[in-house]
Amino acid sequence: TRAVSPRSAPGAVPAWGEMMTKHASARARLHALWTLDGLGALREEDVLTAFRDSDEHVRRAGVLLAEPRLKSSEPLRAATMGLVEDASRVVRFQAALALGEVPDAAAPALTSFARKDIADPWMRVATHSSAGPRTAELAVAVAHSTNSPDAATFLRDAGGFIAAGAKPPE
Repeated sequence: TRAVSPRSAPGAVPAWGEMMTKHASARARLHALWTLDGLGALREEDVLTAFRDSDEHVRRAGVLLAEPRLKSSEPLRAATMGLVEDASRVVRFQAALALGEVPDAAAPALTSFARKDIADPWMRVATHSSAGPRTAELAVAVAHSTNSPDAATFLRDAGGFIAAGAKPPE
C-alpha cells in the first residue's frame, strides 16, 4: 500500500476537509480532522471549526491539535480560552491543560476555568498544573472570587503545587 500525502493525492485534502465540516457522523468528522493533521494539511481554521463542532469528542480533539500551536496563534489562544463556557467538562478539562503552553497569557482564563469547576478534583489539577509559575496568583484570584466550600480544597491543592515548584535555599 502507498501512503497518501498532499503531494501524492492532491485531491484528497479537500475531500477530507469537506468530510470534517459536513459529514453527519461525528466519528467521521473526528477521523477527518486527525487525517488532515497526519497529512500535514491541517489549517488553523480547521481547528477553529472543530472547536465549534456539535460533538464534544471533535471539540476535544480540536483542543489537542491546537495545543502545540497556542504560542504562535492568537486566534487559537483566544478560542481555547473561550472554551470555559463549553458545555462539556471533558472539553473544558482539555482546554485548561492545553493552556499550560501559555500560562502568562492564560492566567485570567485559568481563573475562570477553576471557578467554574472548583469542585472537580481533575479540573483543580489541570488549572494548577497549567498555571505553572502563576499558581499563587491563580489561587488568590479564585479565593477572592468565590465563596464555594471547595475553595479551601482549591487553596490547599495550590499550596502543594507551589511547594512542589519551590527551590531549596542555596
